[in-house]
Amino acid sequence: MSGFPELESKMTYTVVNDAMPLGATSSVASLINASGETAGEAGGIPGMQATAVEWSPTGAATVLTDLGYEYVYVSGINASGEVLGYGYNAPNDGGAANAVLWAPGGASATILQDVGGQGQSEAWALNDAGDSTGFSFIGDGGRFEAVYWDAAGAPVVLASLGNSSAGFTADEGTCINNAGVIGGFSNNEAVEWSNNGSILWHDSNVSAAGSAIYAINASGDAIGSDNGQAVYWSPTGQETVLAEPNPGVRGAHVYAINAAGDSVGLCGSRAILWADTGAATVLADLPGTTRAEAAAVNGRDQSVGYEIVDRKEVATAWTKTGVVTNLNLILGHGWSETEASEINSVGDICGSGIHNDAQSAWELLWVPNASAPDGGTYVNADNHNALAAAAIHPIPHTLTVGDSSF
Repeated sequence: MSGFPELESKMTYTVVNDAMPLGATSSVASLINASGETAGEAGGIPGMQATAVEWSPTGAATVLTDLGYEYVYVSGINASGEVLGYGYNAPNDGGAANAVLWAPGGASATILQDVGGQGQSEAWALNDAGDSTGFSFIGDGGRFEAVYWDAAGAPVVLASLGNSSAGFTADEGTCINNAGVIGGFSNNEAVEWSNNGSILWHDSNVSAAGSAIYAINASGDAIGSDNGQAVYWSPTGQETVLAEPNPGVRGAHVYAINAAGDSVGLCGSRAILWADTGAATVLADLPGTTRAEAAAVNGRDQSVGYEIVDRKEVATAWTKTGVVTNLNLILGHGWSETEASEINSVGDICGSGIHNDAQSAWELLWVPNASAPDGGTYVNADNHNALAAAAIHPIPHTLTVGDSSF
């Protein structure tokens, strides 16, 4: 494939400036599902420091059920629109933290059972069945254990490799796939667990610096770090160190993996796409870029993230072959300091930036358009100030895909 779907099928993107929830002064969209529903947080609502929000594909905002926490953050959204996250209060208000699963639309929520008895748990990843993973605190000194929760919120404590070198339990589930395979770490070792709590494999050759899984795909391929290096693990735990393509430059970081086992991140100051063999493709820079980072990748090897140009963040998308697109040109007037957070299997993208002096969420929806000219067009819909499911009023903004000029 050539990369961005506009080049393959004559597509149109519609820009949706996600509505600011009533009373909010800022918003961030960080997650998107295959239907174009996004999730993130909003700030400034009276009585709340941060609250969870879900946006429809048209940009209508729904504040998810308030469970009485000062701070609420989201960590996952699945195909049905369920949203995962956690809420907590400041230490002087009790300091309790709970993992939470919200039903589609956010009208109801399930507090996931705390298994440590300390009233402290956080959930980090969600699959399409509504199963999730994270950790619960089990005592003083920061000790915590990895947990799997089923869709009803019932927990399973994941098997531990024992105390860390610091002398306490330090286990965490960081990701889960639709088969219920969980990735994370225990005792400074990367681990994959089944959802019955048993260990499938662990990194027994771990260095003193430790290893951890950050993301997992449907087949059980995983990516993460080992001894400060970005690595890929097969479903049986065979490790491949991801190439660092810039001679003399160390410090590769990998963040996301797709169904084929390809992954993205950065090395030094360059955005990178890695194959499961470890081979690296350096993704192209916009003119004047000093740093680039790819944060997410889909099954087409389309990736998104940001570049720093003239000391400002610019939301960026790359094709499989590394061709770069400046998403600021698509978002249009009033946007700056933008960053693309996620791309779904269809090609929809979500992110955030500064819009008219406020931190705001945005979404690019990939819409089939057989009559679009070769190269594709984008329609900019500026509905930032809408507070409900208002109609989108397009402002024409046509651009040839791949144009990276300002």
